[in-house]
Amino acid sequence: MAREPVHIYAPSRSFAETLVAALPDRDCEIWDDAAAVLAGLPDARCVVAGSLPPGAAARATQLRWLHALGGGVDALTGELPPAASLVRVTGVCEAAVSEHAWALLLALARELPLACEQQRARVWRPFATRQLAGCTLGVLGLGAIGGRIAALGRSFGMRVLGTRRGLPATTNPGPAEPGVSVHPPDATATVLAAADFVVVALPRTPATRGLLGPELLARMRPGSRLVVISRGGIVDESALIDRLRCGAIAGAALDVAAEEPLPPDSPLWGAPNLLLTPHVAGWSPDYARQVAAVVRTNLEHIAAGRAPPGLVDPARGY
Repeated sequence: MAREPVHIYAPSRSFAETLVAALPDRDCEIWDDAAAVLAGLPDARCVVAGSLPPGAAARATQLRWLHALGGGVDALTGELPPAASLVRVTGVCEAAVSEHAWALLLALARELPLACEQQRARVWRPFATRQLAGCTLGVLGLGAIGGRIAALGRSFGMRVLGTRRGLPATTNPGPAEPGVSVHPPDATATVLAAADFVVVALPRTPATRGLLGPELLARMRPGSRLVVISRGGIVDESALIDRLRCGAIAGAALDVAAEEPLPPDSPLWGAPNLLLTPHVAGWSPDYARQVAAVVRTNLEHIAAGRAPPGLVDPARGY
């Protein structure tokens, strides 16, 4: 594809301007709001966006390339015209997200939410915490992020097992990774039953939406802890709250929710032993610049007629 004009719809004007600065040899147009997106889509062939407003697909008749602003693309697939290809950001947030996952996991293991409560109440009451060495870590989704989380688990002396697509449909472990027992997705219940700590690092796709419902959450080991780091909507939040209230799951930490921003009346706010962060795992002060560099590289591949590294497989959804 020739060096088509690039249309940009970013979370903020400064983010969009960072993208423009990374594309000095391209004609760029910034769309500031949903109305501008819908008005400009009929003539756009190359769009960079974090999301698209409802009705975008019907208007994007000329669109050939849609570039996401992150690794997750579930917010864009529903508004992708059949003739357009979708590209995602790779190689930017894997370290940050895995670090955040471990911050949440360690906070649960060492009972930091309880410590903060006692500090605010000026109460000095010692309590027991969990030692990670010797425990079992389950990672659902051993991709780039999940693999880093698993490797860190090994460094803590944990037994690690997880799930990954592309393995035969069997509960037998797949090809060995260093110190990690790898299973196909249909062995999710087996992984949950064996793990003291579970990290959800799955993309949100039709196959994973609502995956951890009441039945699978009930398979988690009594007293285990759950961290969700990838996307909301994979874990049934009502079922999770029920398991936290009855004490079957000792604690959970969510960086994501099915509805974001989380509404003030969401029952998640008051759920016991639940730690919430507002979908910040992958963000850093340098995030926009890093994303802009990946977008520039991918667009150069497209202009040269090569498949970009972040090309999304529609069948998998990532």
